[in-house]
Amino acid sequence: EVLDMKYGVVSFLFEQEKIAYESIYNGQAYLTRYKSSEALFLGYEKGRVKFLLNGDIGLIDKEYVQLNPYIEV
Repeated sequence: EVLDMKYGVVSFLFEQEKIAYESIYNGQAYLTRYKSSEALFLGYEKGRVKFLLNGDIGLIDKEYVQLNPYIEV
């Protein structure tokens, strides 16, 4: 588990066809397995992971994601 990172990618872990998340623009929204596999990590807010995907900023519970830190080489 990644406890803290500055830059990285959020990979969504699908156990079902879709995952609910909170969109800061539209309220409750859904990610689908075949259209939404990764997003840009923006940090943490309200104990959840904050991400950017297709112009939408969302919050999702940590149990539905894998965090992949960007490591500059």
